[in-house]
Amino acid sequence: VITGDLQRLVETKGLFYPPDPVSSDQCTLGGNIAENAGGPKAIKYGVTGQYVMGLKGYFSDGSPFSFGGKLYKNVAGYDVMRLLVGSEGTLAVITEITLKLLRKPRYTLDVLASFREAQDAFNIIKHAHAMTLTPSMCEFMDSFCLRAVQKYMNISQKENDLFYILFQLDGDHDEALNGEFKALSKVCERVGGYVTRRDDACQGDQRLWELRNHASEALKALCPQKVSYDVVVPPAMIGELMEDLKKIGDKYGVNVVGYGHLGDGNVHVIVLCRTTEGWDSLKEEVADQVMQKVVDYGGSITGEHGVRLTKRKYLPLMFSEKELSVFGAIKEALDPHHLLNPGKAI
Repeated sequence: VITGDLQRLVETKGLFYPPDPVSSDQCTLGGNIAENAGGPKAIKYGVTGQYVMGLKGYFSDGSPFSFGGKLYKNVAGYDVMRLLVGSEGTLAVITEITLKLLRKPRYTLDVLASFREAQDAFNIIKHAHAMTLTPSMCEFMDSFCLRAVQKYMNISQKENDLFYILFQLDGDHDEALNGEFKALSKVCERVGGYVTRRDDACQGDQRLWELRNHASEALKALCPQKVSYDVVVPPAMIGELMEDLKKIGDKYGVNVVGYGHLGDGNVHVIVLCRTTEGWDSLKEEVADQVMQKVVDYGGSITGEHGVRLTKRKYLPLMFSEKELSVFGAIKEALDPHHLLNPGKAI
């Protein structure tokens, strides 16, 4: 089941499935569960695993399983269902999913804020939380990414500002939403941000979100030698990470830029190189530097795209030998012959 298809279907019933990967028109619910995918709405609504109430399927020996269901409370036995969510298809085959749905908010409001100083932009979410404001989305792009998207989409726009944050507010009461907008505007303007409002009672301004959603393709069109790294740091450390990315890029003579989910600290790090000479070894060296910095800041080597084959070598940066052996023991217990996605993840 394509994630976007489910979202549109439940909305016809006045319901809402919040996990919203940018690739929702291509990715599947099964894949989302395998990766415990997030997305822009994670800041307010959380990630996929928080909406999984039940799983059915088969272990690698063909034995069926059924965990959870239409229950709000169930603490019998180990929480194997949570273990399967995010296991990247290495522990079992999932065939049936029970998901929690919410009531769809009646109103949405999009807010675009631009800042001349990067650190001001990164501090915004801290100020917003201090005022008990919780945007449903809070996405950022640096000026390099924005210019690439503008070129890709043939959009002319002022490019003097350094960082751009796209917020979305949602709720059931228009008056309360207007109050949140005014409060958010004050927070942004207090640190020198410029705020514009785009809203619609039903759909919001999709043109704004197209800028964010086309970032990856735009950067690829700008520079074919492109590689992406999905990482997470504590939100308060995003500013420091972005400064480190620029230093790493300067060191290796490449562009290392970032965009992503400001609210939950999930940064999509993009490495761009103008030449193919030495590209394979260069991107590995850059990745090594990026992953070490991320872990140094108390972060994770992956946010919503899993470990797969490409990041296995970075697991020892995050986990001790004993912790890794626990992962291996779980794999041996559930899939002793390594039939399911052999070689992936752990």
